Amino acid sequence: MGAAAGAACAGPVPDGHPGPDPHRVVPMPDVAERRKRTLFHRSAVARAAGLALLVGLLGAVPARAGEIAVVVSDRAPVQTLTPEQVRAVYLGEHPFWGKVRIFPVAYSENAPIMQAFLARVLGMDVNAYKVWWIRRIFRDGDVPPTRVGSTAEALRVVASHPGGIGFVEADQLTDAAGVRTVLRFPG
Repeated sequence: MGAAAGAACAGPVPDGHPGPDPHRVVPMPDVAERRKRTLFHRSAVARAAGLALLVGLLGAVPARAGEIAVVVSDRAPVQTLTPEQVRAVYLGEHPFWGKVRIFPVAYSENAPIMQAFLARVLGMDVNAYKVWWIRRIFRDGDVPPTRVGSTAEALRVVASHPGGIGFVEADQLTDAAGVRTVLRFPG
């Protein structure tokens, strides 16, 4: 195969350019060098994946909240609740207290109190709780807990519904009108 054939394959060659050299030998790295590069690449990918996993796991660790107090509206027909009853309420398995519809209140998923509540009370992380509720919504048409952005808002919403139930850090219960504590989970 001559220079003309190589040039024909490569397309038009500008005037004065000799075209590709068909006899040019491109040095190939030896097997050991290729293996070293491959292993380095694989170990770099593994390190990056490990770091991403570690960051993901650290982000999934619930923040440490203090004692969690479960509160209900003063008008709620319950005086105390067990941990199992609170769990059933927040999983949508127990929607009524007698004839009163339960109105659970929760926080945004990135709130430390929400992460601590899910871990301690429900034994779940945020992702498992989301999946749980997506299934309940599509399968049964249930309504997940109402989301609030602060302790003050949580207390106000719980107090405003006869079936209101929520949770707050116990040390933030100062002057909480319209609610009463029915259960505490130690920090």
